Amino acid sequence: MKINSYLLAPLCAAMAIFMLGSCSDEQIVEDNGGRPTGNGIVFGASTGYAGAPGSKTAYGDVSADGSSQEILWVAGDKVDVYSPSSPSMTKAEYEIGGIGLDTGDDGQGYLAAIKGRNGLQWDKGSATQDFYAVYPSKASMTNQTIANKYVSFENGVLRGFIPVNQQHTITKTGEGTYTATPNMDWQYMVAETENFDVPQDGTDGGVTLNFKPIVTTLEITIVGNGSQLPLSQLNVEAPEGTVIMGQFACDLVKGDVDEDGMPVCTFLQSGTTTNFVTVSLYDTDNAPITLGDGEELTLNVFLLPVDDLTDISIRIAGFNTGSKTLSLAEETASDTTSIILPKHKKTRVRISEPPLQGEVNQWISGIDENVLISQLSIPGTANSFSYGYTGANAAWYQTQTATFEEQWNAGIRCFELVGEQNTNGNDLRGARLLCNRTSVNMTFGEAVDMIWDKVRDTEEFAMIIPSYDSDTGHPADGNGVLDYAEDLNNFYTNNPDIKYVTYSSTLTVGEARGGLLFIARITSEEDVDRSQWDREMPAPVQGVFVDQWGSLKDNWARRGYTLQDGNVVNNWSTGNNDQNSVEHYMNTSYQNQRGDDSHRDTFDQPSYMPSRDNEKVNFVHATTREGGSTGQAYVQDWQRVVYGDGEVPAGSEVTGLRSGSFFLGQSRDWDWIDYIYTNYYTYWRPSLEEKQTDIWNTYLESIGVADHGDMFYINSLDGYFVDPNIQDSYLPYVEGGTWGVGLSGGGTGGNIKAYGNLINNWFYNKILDFGVTNVYGPMNIILMDYVYDGTAGGDRLPSTIINNNFRFPLLTAGETNSFGDGGTSMGNGGSAIE
Repeated sequence: MKINSYLLAPLCAAMAIFMLGSCSDEQIVEDNGGRPTGNGIVFGASTGYAGAPGSKTAYGDVSADGSSQEILWVAGDKVDVYSPSSPSMTKAEYEIGGIGLDTGDDGQGYLAAIKGRNGLQWDKGSATQDFYAVYPSKASMTNQTIANKYVSFENGVLRGFIPVNQQHTITKTGEGTYTATPNMDWQYMVAETENFDVPQDGTDGGVTLNFKPIVTTLEITIVGNGSQLPLSQLNVEAPEGTVIMGQFACDLVKGDVDEDGMPVCTFLQSGTTTNFVTVSLYDTDNAPITLGDGEELTLNVFLLPVDDLTDISIRIAGFNTGSKTLSLAEETASDTTSIILPKHKKTRVRISEPPLQGEVNQWISGIDENVLISQLSIPGTANSFSYGYTGANAAWYQTQTATFEEQWNAGIRCFELVGEQNTNGNDLRGARLLCNRTSVNMTFGEAVDMIWDKVRDTEEFAMIIPSYDSDTGHPADGNGVLDYAEDLNNFYTNNPDIKYVTYSSTLTVGEARGGLLFIARITSEEDVDRSQWDREMPAPVQGVFVDQWGSLKDNWARRGYTLQDGNVVNNWSTGNNDQNSVEHYMNTSYQNQRGDDSHRDTFDQPSYMPSRDNEKVNFVHATTREGGSTGQAYVQDWQRVVYGDGEVPAGSEVTGLRSGSFFLGQSRDWDWIDYIYTNYYTYWRPSLEEKQTDIWNTYLESIGVADHGDMFYINSLDGYFVDPNIQDSYLPYVEGGTWGVGLSGGGTGGNIKAYGNLINNWFYNKILDFGVTNVYGPMNIILMDYVYDGTAGGDRLPSTIINNNFRFPLLTAGETNSFGDGGTSMGNGGSAIE
């Protein structure tokens, strides 16, 4: 799609000239109306503009003819100055100060060495001296991860870095009115003054440094179309093979200069995608921006200063809807000409907000085909078709209210199909999908067909998680599990027209396009002892089988719960007297006559319960792939969450939720005189903080790994709160146990909505807050509940996960990342773990 770009002539690179006066190194400069003192050369600086104090360099006015724009010094800005012949030290960090002092010189300011440090010295043994300077100084950069890995200024050679994710501070100043301030760390400026006469008479010498921006800048003004549709992201994209971000080098001393007299810069190769740059369109309240009709937002995007750029496009993504890609081209009556972005200069364009309402978010189509699947962040839904459940108390069991069509259109690309083996055949096609172990009026085959119809012959792909469940549970002999696995394999065999794709460390987006990736969730922890099975677990005919990832609600062993003897507990109770289980200790009972409850308080909390040992947390599962090869999956997934202690605020979504004791039931027996009542309680510790910790640690683990290889990550936010009004939520699970009351049905439902709203909103805000000063990386699969339900988190989190795919360079096939330390988490450039 072409657009009319209202293009001013490229702004001149020399946007601000700083006149730097000096004094002899023998002088101690006296403070004169704010003039700084310094140990070494002190430079006077004149920008022709008195900028207000703040942080970092700022943009000023554009000239009347549109040919140039001021770049304003701000008090506290720091530069590195290099002089190869300076005695004792050749490089020093300088700071701007004294801007706008009433000294008679309009805009006069000064550059001095930072207090307590030495500055450069005059080389009295030479007739002339050379000076080279770079803004910003490495030590002053906001993101020290980038600075320490990719930025240096040594011996006159600048090594800089342009990140993919260019965080703007977007502040809402009125209805539909925003101001956007870029991080000026990426607006590198350089200055060269060679063969300057060294003053021999003790005067300042009048040395002049002329700072010029070295990077290429694209200023984009988006004009609202009145749709009031929230916007979430903007990408500047170049054709495949054109680099616009990454590390570059410019030799100010010995390097060549171009026709404009600017240093010739080179790109330092990497094995990642380098043809796009991203700006997130969230304001300081973490809300996506919404432009009114004719209202504007102006962004400045910094690009590599290596070549003139052409065939550049701008992709604008709506919030929970599709995206549009606009070509930067000028249209005339007879022709369409691509706008050229000259290196080292700023080009300004105005674009109208494209129509996005009702568009399908086909975000995978915008990913380079050579990118590894392991580098992606994929939003998914738990029990994706549970919205079809029509049984009683649906809110206790449904994890989704948005339909498949709504999920697909908004960008969900991983779907969990929860169901049983086919009781009327040996092919999973006819097996029922379940919610609360009740049919949702759809079969496995029907659901797969719906997903397949969306991806066939397209640039998209989808992941499907077949998940075994049953209205009779898991038979101890393993036949339920084995029948389901064999039915799934028969489905693959009997449906050869589907394009099946198997996950591997080398799988690329291009190879997966138009296909389905199956990741089967078949077995559970109780299957560890398989001695009673009469058959072996078959290998997958297609896709991947994940071992020991089943329908558990508490997952005690994987969470690292440990007994006093140091042994990890059983993952659930195998019977009423299983002393190796958490349930054995959390269940309490007492007897009295005539139902007297006077001793109730003594059973509020057991005297001992197993506790979590973080060293024994283990979410790593074995996997088997089509063809028999093996790998691993990191699956964080436990569902039953207990809200914390204390009073819950009135009106809160979690009102009434609590930890503590819950009454399970009562039985009555005769003694030789009277009735004896036995009262049964269970005690639940708070675990919301634990769940949040596991979610966040999985996120950090995923984005912090350089090359995921055979390990893929599934970070499940799926779950529910224990609720006093929902017995299924607090009833423990004891396999085959009654314990005076029925226990084996525990954990089948709970307060999903309250939990989903809280956890989605928490994770959404934490990701965005983390991203301001840290970096991004591949999340892999995030499974969610209650997406697109009208709440902030449920609506915003999926888009945030999708947008993460455009916030860091993605590793490509057959390549290694040269951006340092094996890390690919490069949103702001560098390792995710500082």
